[in-house]
Amino acid sequence: MTIRVSLLLLVTLVVITLLAFWNGRATVADLGGRIVRQTAQQVDDRVKALLANAEAQANLLAGFAQTGLGVRTARLSSGQFPELGRQLFEVMRANPEFSSARYIVDATGESISVIRRPNGTLVMQRSDRTGWQTSTYRRQDLVPFGDEMRVIFEDPEATFDPRRTLVYEEVRAQKRSVWGGTDLLKGTVDVTTVGISYAVPLYDNRQNMVGVVMVDLSVGELSRYISRIRVAQNGYAFLVEQRGRQEARIVAYPNLDRLLTTEQGLERLATLDELQDELVTKSLDLLLVAARQEPGTVASGSVRRNGVSHLVGLVSASGAGPPWTIGVVVPEDDFMSGVQRTTSFVLGLGLVALAMGVVLTFWFARRLSRPLGNLVTETERVRKLDLAPRLSEPVGVREIDALAVSVEQMKTGLRSFEKLVPSDYARHLMSSGQEAKLGGERRWIATSFADIIGFTALSERLPAEELVKVLAEYLDMLSDEVIQRQGTVDKFNGDDVMAFWGAPKAVAHPGQLACEAALAERAVILAMHP
Repeated sequence: MTIRVSLLLLVTLVVITLLAFWNGRATVADLGGRIVRQTAQQVDDRVKALLANAEAQANLLAGFAQTGLGVRTARLSSGQFPELGRQLFEVMRANPEFSSARYIVDATGESISVIRRPNGTLVMQRSDRTGWQTSTYRRQDLVPFGDEMRVIFEDPEATFDPRRTLVYEEVRAQKRSVWGGTDLLKGTVDVTTVGISYAVPLYDNRQNMVGVVMVDLSVGELSRYISRIRVAQNGYAFLVEQRGRQEARIVAYPNLDRLLTTEQGLERLATLDELQDELVTKSLDLLLVAARQEPGTVASGSVRRNGVSHLVGLVSASGAGPPWTIGVVVPEDDFMSGVQRTTSFVLGLGLVALAMGVVLTFWFARRLSRPLGNLVTETERVRKLDLAPRLSEPVGVREIDALAVSVEQMKTGLRSFEKLVPSDYARHLMSSGQEAKLGGERRWIATSFADIIGFTALSERLPAEELVKVLAEYLDMLSDEVIQRQGTVDKFNGDDVMAFWGAPKAVAHPGQLACEAALAERAVILAMHP
């Protein structure tokens, strides 16, 4: 019984724990989905803020050139480069997420730029055409030295013309500010890199384009920027670019070493296969869903890698920036770990409580079973009219102690009753299971009556105490002889002993047994009192 109860408790505990776990898992999964969507929107807001700042700074530089230097009334030229360079320096110092900023003269292709090196230092790069009929430029890299600019590198035969870049051609064709696609940012110091440019055209009073202002964001800076955005414990964000029917490209990713690869000495974006991120590849299945939704609306789902479920959210970048989609990937365990710890704690605590309960149950059952077994044994002895008194120690359970006292009281009452009813007859009734009732049956029996001759005179002569002793000895001897010969002592009437044979238990030759008992009684008395 105890084992069955323990198993039932164990099954109940496991079922309750599993139900609590799955309910908590569903709740946390829903909460995790909301967090992923909120995080994707937050990333979208921060990326939008970054792009908006790049647009604002580019427009600020354009406004300085057109109003501060009078470009609207005069042509943009390399003679204005010192003033333009100082403005570029101020903008680049104030915006560490920019990789470069530049002015480009449309008529000549000459340019003034401030470029951020990989170590964070700023370098001014000036490119002046060597002659009106040539396509070569003298490139100088300069750094501040006191109040002057000192040349640290010079190339008198540079051939790079910034007007031949895709973003420049696009701004010239559309005659408005544009975001270019992610491309190789050429002309940088030390190395070229991959990034994106925002270009603002400069016009004179006749609406002729005289130059372009560009602000560049490198893929590295974008990746470092989004890597600083905390996404749960082990999640991360990434940026996807898709133009027209071109294959989607990841343009910002926390691990820059995997995002960029080198081909023929030039950096380029890694393909999805080269990126080797199964989660990102599977997440792109939601691109079509995100593209059909309003900008800023998150498309969410889940993907699995190595048996681990991850929550995914993709949102099309809002605003007039580049055609980007922001993606967020978060392991579901980031949200489930708390539920799992709580469930494990509850299950462990329940198992400990269950184990303690089982031990206490076995101990208590053992403590109860022994006195109860003794009571069962005592009742079986009572059934056999074994009414000898036995002392039992209290077990500390009120009901069992009360039951033990009641059994002893019953035995005392039965011992008193035994003096009125022949014990053999009582045993016969109890063993047969019959109820004592009026009536009977006809049977041949033998009856014996024995008493002491001269008992009246003897009782007058002996003291009462001695008389009781003599009488008890006499009755015991006669009773023993009757019982030894299958007789039943019916009653004692003073010194008279009445016994019979053949009832309640039938015997063969009851008369013979009665005579044998009478002779044995006389012989015993003569032996004691010759």
